[in-house]
Amino acid sequence: QVIQKSPRLKSKCNIYRNSITAPDHIGGLKTYQILSKEAGGEDGINPQLAIIDELHVHKNNEVLEMVEKSQGARKQPLSFIITTAGSDLYGIGYQRHEQAIDVAKGIVEDESQLVCVYGADKDDDPFEESTWIKANPNYNVSIGKRAYEKESNKALVSSASLNSFKRYYLNIWTQSKDGWINDEIWNASQWEFDEEILKDYPCYGGLDLSSRSDITAFSLVWQIEDKFYSKNWFWLPEDKGSQSADKNNINYQEWVRDGLIEETSGNVIDYDFIIHKMGELRKEYDIRTIAYDNWNSHHIAPKLIDEGFDLVEFRQGFKSMTAPTKEMQAAIESKKFNHFGNPVLRWMAGNAAVRSDPAGNIKLEKDMKTPNKKIDGLITNIMAYGLWLDGGDGGVSYLEEGNLYIM
Repeated sequence: QVIQKSPRLKSKCNIYRNSITAPDHIGGLKTYQILSKEAGGEDGINPQLAIIDELHVHKNNEVLEMVEKSQGARKQPLSFIITTAGSDLYGIGYQRHEQAIDVAKGIVEDESQLVCVYGADKDDDPFEESTWIKANPNYNVSIGKRAYEKESNKALVSSASLNSFKRYYLNIWTQSKDGWINDEIWNASQWEFDEEILKDYPCYGGLDLSSRSDITAFSLVWQIEDKFYSKNWFWLPEDKGSQSADKNNINYQEWVRDGLIEETSGNVIDYDFIIHKMGELRKEYDIRTIAYDNWNSHHIAPKLIDEGFDLVEFRQGFKSMTAPTKEMQAAIESKKFNHFGNPVLRWMAGNAAVRSDPAGNIKLEKDMKTPNKKIDGLITNIMAYGLWLDGGDGGVSYLEEGNLYIM
């Protein structure tokens, strides 16, 4: 539009749907091309200069990797990667941000990178003007104090507005736009513990199969004195579906390599494989009862019962989920729920949002706009935690009274 409004530029440039050609200073032609943040059709380019803006909204790392690899034939290529903070701590934007910080601190040596980051630290008071100045070198130039005051007043009364204020005005990465639990609080609820001790105490389990082409989660939860301990297992078929947990997840291969997610052969979950694994866990741990959601479980549940497992159906309604969700959240906030820093579970905690009904009951759900962002491991923990509420200490069973496991 700028070129078309300038007779001089318009006479020198050819404008196409997503590119511009113009003469350079030595009589050749330069091409300026716009690429989508989603890869497709850009193979074969050979840019001298690449400018990647707002990396935090890129759904995956395909465009960035394609551009950087395509510059290999250039003697002196240059890339600018620019972004404000975002809300996806497992996306390519945050990954590159953390790598850049390591370079800036000297933890990683990479003289090919020049890092420049302006932002507040997490411990800074977000409502102090000194923090605003620290985060924005153009404070009172391109953006004034009045704008900061307006947005900070919103942040004082709304957690959602506070997250937005931190990201866009203070350049602080946050876990989610409207999440269940703060990432810092989640990370704080872990401590050193000899896991061998767990073999000496009873535990309860939660099983969520989701769909046969997607992730299956199994959790065991122990209560030792007034604290809880959680161990988790995740499975995916080798040939995943289009909305699988590995879709656009740059950490997936690392989790498989580290044994945090196990792949089963074929394009659907191998139930026999999972049953065998659960049988091995029963030999190792004192598993009393396993809560399961009947949805997608009608094939595996009878087999588990035949294997001698004690199963209890745990429906996913508001009344069923409210008590264990709130109690488990309280345990995490008081640092009494040790998840041992499981990164897959942390990712799921960041994907979880709270849904409530008019009566004030709550349950967790994922964002339907991003179906590849899973929360299955949280659900299995909540179900296992619910079994402790249901009389894991030998008290009266909520199940018998009909209060906990109802839709």
